[in-house]
Amino acid sequence: MDETTTSQQFEKLVAQLLDLLNVQATIQVDMQDLDNRKYLDVKLNIEDGSAELIGHHGSILESLSTVLSMIMPRGEENIGVVLDVNGYRDARSKYIEDLTHKAIQEVISTQLPIVLAPMKPWERRIVHNTVGEKYEVVTESQGEEPERKVVIKPAQTL
Repeated sequence: MDETTTSQQFEKLVAQLLDLLNVQATIQVDMQDLDNRKYLDVKLNIEDGSAELIGHHGSILESLSTVLSMIMPRGEENIGVVLDVNGYRDARSKYIEDLTHKAIQEVISTQLPIVLAPMKPWERRIVHNTVGEKYEVVTESQGEEPERKVVIKPAQTL
């Protein structure tokens, strides 16, 4: 099955799920590549009630992503699903990047490690990738889910 057909079929599945939830939304589904893995990027634009689909710190959004991943038809390759509602994920990514840049500056100036609040795996990846650009600091994930955190520390403390 080609990427366009997969995207179109999945868009129909998403529309059916939203109908069951009594949610009116504009749906956009595109096939993407990330770290040599294909995934469907599902963007929903909702006029009313987006907070109910996002939840506190994206908790409902993550649950819906899991449900969508579970109903994703399986073919020869495992295709992931990334769900975004009204640009929440993009805004959250930008916030995490900004937070990381501030933490990097503080670690460089104080030479003391900073422990960030617990984050979801995709959020921690943003921190690790952002810090990966800097040579003065390093990152390390600590703890167990759902309380797993990223520590940013001076590079020489390894």
